[in-house]
Amino acid sequence: MMIRIVAPHFVAGIVPGGKCAPILSYMAGWPTQRIIEYCQRKHWRCELMPLVLVLASCSSPQPAPYVPQPSPPQPTTTTLFKQPAVVPTYSNVNPPKDTMGATLWGPVEKLPSPPTNATSTNGTLNIVIDNPSIRGNVAARGGLGTIVLGYTFKVPVTGNQFSTSYSLQVPRAMNGIAQVVTYFNLHDKANNSNLWIGQIIFDTRCNKTGDASWDGNTKTPIYNVLAPNFTCSTFNDWRQVTFRVGASEIQAAAAAVKSLAKLSPNIGDYVLMHSNINPEAVGATTRIDVGITNWQVGKSP
Repeated sequence: MMIRIVAPHFVAGIVPGGKCAPILSYMAGWPTQRIIEYCQRKHWRCELMPLVLVLASCSSPQPAPYVPQPSPPQPTTTTLFKQPAVVPTYSNVNPPKDTMGATLWGPVEKLPSPPTNATSTNGTLNIVIDNPSIRGNVAARGGLGTIVLGYTFKVPVTGNQFSTSYSLQVPRAMNGIAQVVTYFNLHDKANNSNLWIGQIIFDTRCNKTGDASWDGNTKTPIYNVLAPNFTCSTFNDWRQVTFRVGASEIQAAAAAVKSLAKLSPNIGDYVLMHSNINPEAVGATTRIDVGITNWQVGKSP
């Protein structure tokens, strides 16, 4: 028996006790009932498919002859910004608009507060968030230490799809909850509301799932999904991160946060205001080290 799982951001299959799609690797070894109950909590659709039917659908004794088809035109991506060789740093303020910058948030300590720091070397931004060294900021922010690499547009950007990519390294995360999330902040012109839509690439909580919540600081709903290569383990190698937000992602986000805010399901009603990469450490003794390089954001008309 194979279970076909249909979620807002993927469609994949798993054979309980057997093979599974990479995005479902954390379910490997789960019994059928646990998988079904997990999908029900996530509001994902599960379809039980006998392997006989699956194999039959994957084979054909007389395959149809191959007929070359013209490739569909690919949307042109316009690059909106790229990570500079040296990223300026700020303390408790956003960088100027149309300027990429790394901000330590909190009203007490400022950058650098060793070992907490954000330094650029050969085009790579190295971030260390060590909460014991920024105790005042952590206390003022409800136990959260964060340095945000962000970019705010002076003129909001229209588009049918927004995309971001970068290379990431997380060599250390210890003594508490730590995560790295990529965010877009979009403005819904139809409802005069904003939306944070994010992709979680790293979280020390291995059972972390996508979620919908409310950000009290910005008075904005948040919709998060897991990256296809999400991990809860630190890694010294460089890993490519990509995140795209288009029509289907907006529809899923609007549905997920409908109890928190009224948002349009139409991508044409949105403009891009801001994007960031957000490493965070939660707890008085938590630390996370992050490397980021080649960050860029683009749009398709």
